[in-house]
Amino acid sequence: MKDPLEKVLKAGVFIVFAALVLVVTFQVFSRIFFPNLSQIWTEEVTRFLFIYSISLAAPVAMKQKAYVNIDLINKLPAKLLIPIKILVEVLILILFIVIFYYGIKFTMLGTTQRAPTIKIPIAIVFVSIPVMGAFMTFYSAANFVKFLKYLKAGGDVKSWS
Repeated sequence: MKDPLEKVLKAGVFIVFAALVLVVTFQVFSRIFFPNLSQIWTEEVTRFLFIYSISLAAPVAMKQKAYVNIDLINKLPAKLLIPIKILVEVLILILFIVIFYYGIKFTMLGTTQRAPTIKIPIAIVFVSIPVMGAFMTFYSAANFVKFLKYLKAGGDVKSWS
């Protein structure tokens, strides 16, 4: 069964990235056909949309385990590999908890600031950090639980990626 949260995140990535493409296309055409009309806001909007596309896509990559993996450690004996992989999973989980926590603090700093050209509260952009941190923490914890169940069921640690 497909994960409903993953569907929402993928839809969000699609919408945000489509908006990014539209804004960049508009920017290119306006520079070509209306060189005297400066569209400064498009650069800022593009940057914010790019940030959100990453913040929504990264948790999907975490769920699908599509991140960079070092195959070199898989050459270690299973007795060494199990604690290393457990340590890596725990460190990843801690990292995203920290990102979530400090992302909230960072977002609070942006409540009094506004984006220079489009004048939205910069906290709207900064909130992408704790949003990503929350989803990454969720999927990291889910992957860790799956890994432990896999090991308990007698799965081969070398085939877990």
